[in-house]
Amino acid sequence: MPPPMILDNYRPKAEKPVVLLVEGRNPLEFIKRVFREQLNRVEIVDYGSKDKLSRGVTLVSKTSGFREYVRRIGVIRDAEADTRTAIQSVQSALQGAELPVPHGPAQMAADSDKMVQTAFLIMPTGEDSGCFEHALLAAFADAKTRRCVDAFLKCVLQPAKAANWALENWLAKAKVHALIAVSNKPEHTLGESGDAKLWDKSRPSLKVVGEFLDLILRDI
Repeated sequence: MPPPMILDNYRPKAEKPVVLLVEGRNPLEFIKRVFREQLNRVEIVDYGSKDKLSRGVTLVSKTSGFREYVRRIGVIRDAEADTRTAIQSVQSALQGAELPVPHGPAQMAADSDKMVQTAFLIMPTGEDSGCFEHALLAAFADAKTRRCVDAFLKCVLQPAKAANWALENWLAKAKVHALIAVSNKPEHTLGESGDAKLWDKSRPSLKVVGEFLDLILRDI
């Protein structure tokens, strides 16, 4: 599998009329592996952290050849502390790049001449906060192993920490890596685990990613 596209190396291509910007290399690699059959006409690019989203959207939209070849831009971002704030940050990034701004997640927006359309997805969907790893945990099918990992982390963590979004996100990431560590491919990264059949992409938490890809590829 080719290495992930580095944002600064992105160049529009006629055969890739859809650009998908993803927050982080591991989610990008995971999506490439799990949804590869939907990505033939998609250039998938890692824009880095949420703080670099505006730069990423602007850089892609101002690249020579963008208006000639690109018809759709999709963005996938973690909810982090607050889904509403995450939504606003994506909308602001698109507006700052003078691109159409969808009213909400998984909705398409078009400019006046309908030459470029945009859409975005916040992960995990339907939650007030969280990260990509929460979606993976909800798609893990082996309930017994999940209970063992939960018990392990409860045992090793220091007690009496106040619950907050940062701790919950850290816990989700720790659980995902623990589940990978006890799989038959313990050396895998999160991205590589997309090949290990640990996660059920038909579960609602991951099914939305496939549906989002269908949305940004519709009639392309």
